Amino acid sequence: TGTYVVYAIRRGGGRSTASQSQSISVERSGARLTLDITLRPLSGPAPPPR
Repeated sequence: TGTYVVYAIRRGGGRSTASQSQSISVERSGARLTLDITLRPLSGPAPPPR
């Protein structure tokens, strides 16, 4: 008896070539929640690739 929480984190950096997607699944007893977090650059429209 337990539900699993799925965290979807998407990171987009300026260009489509530099895009990483990571999915983390955590088991927690309570309710099933799906969170979609999108991180965008705050300083500058498109920071240089590292």
